[in-house]
Amino acid sequence: MCCKGALSTPLKRSILMWSFSWHYEGMKEDALQKGLPAPDEAAVRELVLAKNVEAPDLATVKDFLRFKAAAGKGMIAEQTTCDSLNTFAECFFAGFTRVTDTEINKEDRSEVYDVSIFHHLMARPDLILTSGSEKSDSCFATFAIADCLLRDQEDLIHKAVGWMLREIGKRCSVEIEEEFVARHYKTMPRTMLRYAIERFPPEKRQGYMRPRATKS
Repeated sequence: MCCKGALSTPLKRSILMWSFSWHYEGMKEDALQKGLPAPDEAAVRELVLAKNVEAPDLATVKDFLRFKAAAGKGMIAEQTTCDSLNTFAECFFAGFTRVTDTEINKEDRSEVYDVSIFHHLMARPDLILTSGSEKSDSCFATFAIADCLLRDQEDLIHKAVGWMLREIGKRCSVEIEEEFVARHYKTMPRTMLRYAIERFPPEKRQGYMRPRATKS
């Protein structure tokens, strides 16, 4: 699964432009919310695609691929499938390394390839949230769903719920997300917890992920 053949270079270039546009739009929105001027496109391109820039962290890459999956039609297939999204990811990694000379961590790449969670979500009506909902309603609905699924046995559901909780931190507030995590982290499946706290500061992540004490 990789970008091979005559179309590989144009495809990688196109995917890198998707990445740049995604970064730029996010930074522009953040600046407007803070009452600041929109960022300079050339400066953003230098920040994300210049030679020897730091590789994006795992959470950022996942966010980019979720954006791609949510965008509708696949660039490589008419509809986004696990295979097409994995191929998209492979092309992104290859193109990013070619342009920046920076390798993305092999373990991060391996975890990103496990994108079947997106399709598993679509098969579970109890996990679907409408992005058009009011933020507060959407956040509280997510907490209600997460609460019901804390004891679900499927690993993919653990990942899905952890991702949704992490989205609460982005769409509503980190404080609201952490209130839920603080109440449930002792009994929450480890995978769910790890996904939920991906964007917490390192010291907080370490605190929540410490081995849990066992009853004597």
